[in-house]
Amino acid sequence: EEMRNDEMPLTYIKEYKELIDSSAMGHTEWCQIASDISENYYKFDGFVVIMGTDTMAYAATALSFMLENLNKTVVFTGSQIPFAEVYNDARRNLIASIIFAGNQDFCEVT
Repeated sequence: EEMRNDEMPLTYIKEYKELIDSSAMGHTEWCQIASDISENYYKFDGFVVIMGTDTMAYAATALSFMLENLNKTVVFTGSQIPFAEVYNDARRNLIASIIFAGNQDFCEVT
């Protein structure tokens, strides 16, 4: 429902064909994310990366070095409780991340 609000940024979703557990992510996957952001840099105002929380800090740190001189916001987000659960923090985290990524005033990986 929140995504239909006229004040929400327009969004585009790219989902990878093979979804993996974030604990199995490493340099190869981080390079793919950085490459996708670089390839689409001029098409969007900001980027949101949704992933598991196991290695999120490592991935965000790696991308902060891979995307030097960034002039756009890249937000990493996840949740402690899966989207499929009745009560979860995933929805709120995703919506807040999309709003934050649409803000041009904070141009770095967060």
